[in-house]
Amino acid sequence: MEDEPRQTGGVFLLGELPSSQVNLCTDPTNCFGYILGEKGKVDAETFLELLTQRGYIDTIKPADEDIVLYGKDDRLLHAGIFREGMVDSKFGDDPMVLRHTLSHSVIQQYGEVIRILTRRSS
Repeated sequence: MEDEPRQTGGVFLLGELPSSQVNLCTDPTNCFGYILGEKGKVDAETFLELLTQRGYIDTIKPADEDIVLYGKDDRLLHAGIFREGMVDSKFGDDPMVLRHTLSHSVIQQYGEVIRILTRRSS
């Protein structure tokens, strides 16, 4: 199956995307906790409150270290960190952190990009 991770030369790849890879997060956390650097799960409402407190604001075009929010019907379901033109995502209790494109099929179950947040001043 195209979307199954496979190992090639010590790097995990997702489908045919050469820069899609999997890293491991040893802390028991969800996608929101991973982004915040928290151990344990963080709910969506708390996640958004903490990002606001830390100075994140909306932006249109993502840059490195911006936060990409995914959802359906304006309901936040998932978040990832934009890095090097890709998004690093941690999914639930799974220790894998997957690097994927903004709209790769692996993320479609969480809806579409609903917001991008940045700490950049412009």
